[in-house]
Amino acid sequence: MKNEEEKGEASYTGSQEGSDANMDGNAGTERGRKDLRLAILLQSHWTNVDKHTMCHKIGLQMMKSFSKQLLEQLYIQSLVQGNVLEQDALDACSNIVHILKFGLLLPNSRPQVSAYK
Repeated sequence: MKNEEEKGEASYTGSQEGSDANMDGNAGTERGRKDLRLAILLQSHWTNVDKHTMCHKIGLQMMKSFSKQLLEQLYIQSLVQGNVLEQDALDACSNIVHILKFGLLLPNSRPQVSAYK
């Protein structure tokens, strides 16, 4: 009886290891299938290999330039909720804009500011 239980445990463990091996083997192909579907659906899809390759081509100066351009084109929308005065909410938002040093938005792309009580 004891030998049968040991055999049962051994066969169970063996089949479990086999399924883990299959899962690891299929994970790469599943990831490849997902990348292929996204590449078909999206015009600018980057696979993990593409991202890794581009990381070696990016320098410090390129990163600095990108961060400046990103902040110049960034738009923040905020919601202040609770027992806060209107002027305090506007001051808090102005502080965020001042700290992050956003660029000015074009007049036609400026959102309308509204405050609700």
